[in-house]
Formats: sequence, structure tokens, C-alpha cells
Amino acid sequence: MTGTSSGSRPEHRSRSTALSTTLAVIVALAGLALLAQVAAAAPSRGFVGVHLGEQTSKAEVERLGRGRVGRIRTSFFWRRVEFEKGKRDWRAYDALMTWSAKAGTDVLPVLNGTPSHWAGGNRSTKPPRTKAGRLAFRTFVSDAVRRYGRGGSFWRDHPGLPARPIKYWQVWNEPNLKTFWGNPNAAEYVRLLQHAHYAIKARDPNAGVVLGGLPDSRSGIPMVRFLRDVYRVPNAKAFFDVVALHPYAQDERGVEGALVRARQTMRDARDEASPIWVTEIGWATGGASFSHFARTTFEGQATLLRRTYKLLYSRRSRYRLGAVIWHGMRDVARPSGRADWWGNHTGLFRTSGCPKPSWKALVGFTLGNAGSGCLPR
Repeated sequence: MTGTSSGSRPEHRSRSTALSTTLAVIVALAGLALLAQVAAAAPSRGFVGVHLGEQTSKAEVERLGRGRVGRIRTSFFWRRVEFEKGKRDWRAYDALMTWSAKAGTDVLPVLNGTPSHWAGGNRSTKPPRTKAGRLAFRTFVSDAVRRYGRGGSFWRDHPGLPARPIKYWQVWNEPNLKTFWGNPNAAEYVRLLQHAHYAIKARDPNAGVVLGGLPDSRSGIPMVRFLRDVYRVPNAKAFFDVVALHPYAQDERGVEGALVRARQTMRDARDEASPIWVTEIGWATGGASFSHFARTTFEGQATLLRRTYKLLYSRRSRYRLGAVIWHGMRDVARPSGRADWWGNHTGLFRTSGCPKPSWKALVGFTLGNAGSGCLPR
């Protein structure tokens, strides 16, 4: 009788193929499990942000992108765009949007900075005080959304860029402080917020309007009181989508305490649905007064960063917390003739560009298990 050898029998080949397939499936599943483990260890990218100052560089934005920082917060200064009435210069922000799109990061602009010599403010850090000034601010906001928002002219003019339109807009900075408002008044702030809301929603109905970040400070109205006063303005809730806090505190427990108080205030106002964003948080490694609660050592800054992000991310559902933004990227050199203060020293990098231990701590958080290797340079 004729037949095939044992090495070529069909049933043997079938068993070999099945074994190979099973091994391939096991290897694939193991790989998927490892990827899932890494993904679970790293936070969602939009949760982590860093504030960039006015002197932002391309290298800094690229570094944040490599470090998987998903959100850049920076001021869109009205006075910088429209120093002369009716003449707009968007070049600085065109560059920023180009860099951030390539880096894969979203931009959260802070709409502020009055051109006080023509828009009715007494200082560039203060809001416009006249009706004409507020209407001019509204036009500026509208033009910014038309340019950088969804379907904006900037994206149409740069088809080669990955489109990352601005989806959230923050209206002013710390309006409960004298530094940024003069004599803080919630009703006045809501009036400016209303102008910005209508300008934003007219151009992009799905865009989010973020309240100006509220800190607790002796130089203005306390956070809870100001937020309560905002809710007391008739129909104020219709003009914003996100409550923003700047909960500078001695440690991570103090930060959480600010979220607890804010969330209770929101419940009292029957606004349980709105998310909270922390649009500034940080500790300083220098400054005029070492006794200040927000000042610590280099290692202390890294430890506080690590603990704060870990705590807040683990409890993000409890507080409906959408983002936590570190302030800021790099220390600021003391201006000539002016006193130094702790706020100049909260950076992840020194003024020289050298990273502090806090940069390693932040990247360790954003990359999760994948962050155990070399730092992004």
C-alpha cells in the first residue's frame, strides 16, 4: 500500500497549526494586557496641563508634547493682539497654535489684558470699565474664536497642520483679586462673562466657557464667597460651563479641601452637573519669604506635585474634576527694580532651562509605567 510519511500526515499538520495559532493568541493577549496595564497607569492626556508664560518657546511646547502633557494654558492678551484699536496682530498666537498642534496638545486660552489706553481700563491687568470697552472685548473674543475655534480660519489657512481647534475658553484670570480686577465685584464680572459667552457661542455653540480661576487670597474676595455671589446674579449659570479654581494650599489635603468647599457651593446653587477644573496649582522653590505656605524645597515641590496629582486623579469622579494645570513651566526672573515673590519660582524648570525634580515627577505621572525610562528632552 502506498501512503504518506508520518511527518506529513494532515492530522499532524492540523495539530501544529492549532498550536501555533494558540501561542500567537496568547502572545497577542499578553501584549494587549501589558498595553492595558500601561494605559491604566497613565492618566487621560487632557487631565494634565501646564501654564506657559508670555515668553513661550517652541522647544518648551515640544517638550510638553513629548512628556504627554495634554493641555497648555496661556493668556491670550487682548492688548498684545490689538494694541492699536482696529489693528490685529495674531502672529504670536499663530506660532503657539502651530507648535501645539504639532505637539499634540490642546490650548486653553485665558482671555484678558485690556489695551487700557483706548479700551477704558485703568491698567492692562484690569477689565474694560466702559460699555464701549466691553463691546470691544466682545469683538476681540469673537475674532479669536473665528480664528482658532472649530472650523476657524487659522485651520483652513494651514491644511497641513493636524487640526486641534480651541474648544474651551477661559474668561479672565482671578477676577476675585484686586490685582486682576481692582475692586472685585461678582456682578461686574458676570457682565463681562456674558459678553464673552455670547461671542464664543455665536461662533461655536459647542465650545466650553470656563470661569476665571478663583484662588483664596487676602488681597480680594474669598473663593467661596465670590463663587456664591456669581450664582446669585440672575441667570449667571447660563454663561459658563466649567468652574475653575486656583487652590494654592500648604499641601495636597488643602487643595482637596478647596474642591470640597467649591463643590458644596455648587450644590447649594443647584449646579451639581458642572465640572471643576484646577487651572492653576503649584508650589515655589524660592521667593522673598520662606515662611510662605506655598514655598518649599526642590524635592518638596516634586513630592507635593506627585501627591497632589495622584490624589486628585483618584478622586476625579467624586469632584467631577476635568483638568489640573500646573503653574508654570519655567521660573520667572525678577524684574529689575521690583521685589521678588514666590510666584516667580513655581516652574518645573529654572530660569536657565534646567529641569527641577518636579519635571521628572510630572512626567512620571503623565507617562505612567512608560515614564520609568529617560525623560523627554
